[in-house]
Amino acid sequence: MSLIFSNFGWGCLQQFGLKGSTILLYFILAKLLGPEYLGIMAFALAILAIAEIFVVRGIAESIIQADSIENDQVGAILTEILIWAFVAFLLLEVACATLYFLNYNQDLQIVISSVAFVLFLRPLVTLQTALARRKFKFKEIAQVTFFATVIADSIAIILAANGFNIWALVISLYIKFIILNICLLKINKIRIRLIRSSKNIQGLVSYSNEVFKTKFLSYVVLRADELIVGAFIGMYELGIYSLMIKIFRIIEESIMVPFYNVMLAAFSKVKKVSAEGIQILFSATNLLSCITIPWFTALGFFGDDIVSHILGQSWSRGSAAFIFLALYMSFRTFNYLFSAYMISNGLARYVSYSTMIYLAMTFLILLPMAKFGIIGVALGIFSRTFLGLFVSLFFINKLKDFSLIMYLQKINIILASIPLVFALHSVTVLKSSIKEPLLLIASVVLYYVLLIIVAKGKIIQDFKKVRNWNYEI
Repeated sequence: MSLIFSNFGWGCLQQFGLKGSTILLYFILAKLLGPEYLGIMAFALAILAIAEIFVVRGIAESIIQADSIENDQVGAILTEILIWAFVAFLLLEVACATLYFLNYNQDLQIVISSVAFVLFLRPLVTLQTALARRKFKFKEIAQVTFFATVIADSIAIILAANGFNIWALVISLYIKFIILNICLLKINKIRIRLIRSSKNIQGLVSYSNEVFKTKFLSYVVLRADELIVGAFIGMYELGIYSLMIKIFRIIEESIMVPFYNVMLAAFSKVKKVSAEGIQILFSATNLLSCITIPWFTALGFFGDDIVSHILGQSWSRGSAAFIFLALYMSFRTFNYLFSAYMISNGLARYVSYSTMIYLAMTFLILLPMAKFGIIGVALGIFSRTFLGLFVSLFFINKLKDFSLIMYLQKINIILASIPLVFALHSVTVLKSSIKEPLLLIASVVLYYVLLIIVAKGKIIQDFKKVRNWNYEI
């Protein structure tokens, strides 16, 4: 097995352990707390995630694509991150004090203020994870992440069962990142020294700031959905929406994110835009789509039934919302690796331009659609992503070796097989009395069989092309 797929496998194991236990915890907390508290926590974490971008910026990507990293540079980067973390922490606390004097949702204010200290922990995990990924230590990252998540989530469940309510999540959050920082220090075997020298990291910071523009806009786009739902529809509806979106992001964060991370490291070794790299991008995109899209499609059909079966009809918002979210994630998959290719080759500005347009579409589309509730937001997200795919294709088409025709030929394999799964689901829903989770798994397995038949071996060719890709580590 190639270096790409062995590390991708460990990355998937890490994320499956992480997200699998997280969604289990989320369902348990949903039963114990209800949508209101989950909505408050989702809103607070959305604010925290945007604040973290100002702390970390694009330093992880900058470290991964750098030619070499010295210990003094690590110390200087760490110093820089801690300074930014302190500034971001103060700003969050000032914002919480403002909310308090405005008498705006005191529960939300208290939770944001409490989780703000994570700004000193999670950015350090990001830095150390980037150093480990640079050395392709995905196996070690998977092991420590799984260990930390199991410990933290187990404590959260115990605390929630004993009446700690939302504080079970807050406490487990801190425990997880403390464990991760300790374990990653042992993996990287670095001696941390705080050094205030901008000259040591001038090149890294310069590229980091370029990536930051893209990451900041991307995170705002990603979190804007939750902020809009919370601000315009309410915390109760945000709790339900956050559960729905978490179900879909299990697939993204368990499969798509690890593949993105490995391909980012692999593309960075090429160090130039090349015809070979573009061909691998085509194959990797098609391969990723083949793995993930059937799951998104099946969740679109059965997601609402599963949620209402586990948590009750009060959590149901209709299958239309799940179908729109499935379409959103499917189209998102088609351009998921574009940013990895362009960032790793020093072309982050193209990603930044497309993300700026994407952000504008977020406000133009989602704000009017929010008045129609969760279904309106889901439709707006899908519409934005559908248009965003064409924006991304416009910018990546500027690369000299990129062929739009070749790209469309690749995804035609997927598009040709999608009607088959829709027909399959129609038959199974009408004729089967199997429980929804089993029906979901069965439909995905049949989808893969149909996909291989329709693809006529092209999927296997893409797999071999990516597996056998040779680059110097």
